[in-house]
Amino acid sequence: EFFLPMAVVILVMSMLRVGALQNIALLLWLVVIVLIVLDSVGIAIRMRKQLAQRFPDQSTKGAVRYALMRTLQMRRLRLPKPQVKRGERP
Repeated sequence: EFFLPMAVVILVMSMLRVGALQNIALLLWLVVIVLIVLDSVGIAIRMRKQLAQRFPDQSTKGAVRYALMRTLQMRRLRLPKPQVKRGERP
């Protein structure tokens, strides 16, 4: 969610028909992708440490992968459900 404003600015820059701006936008897209990957790795490392601390006598193999996938889905899960009865249109 923190990378979204950057992505919008880069998208606008890439739509302009100026060659130099498009080259800069390509470089910025690559930087944003690297930042997102590094952020995910940091989250995974912190989660692994917290899980090992909370559950020292249990195996947490595969839990970090599952937690990362759930973290990515949380934005979708937080959206309010439409209050429409079955068969009705909103």
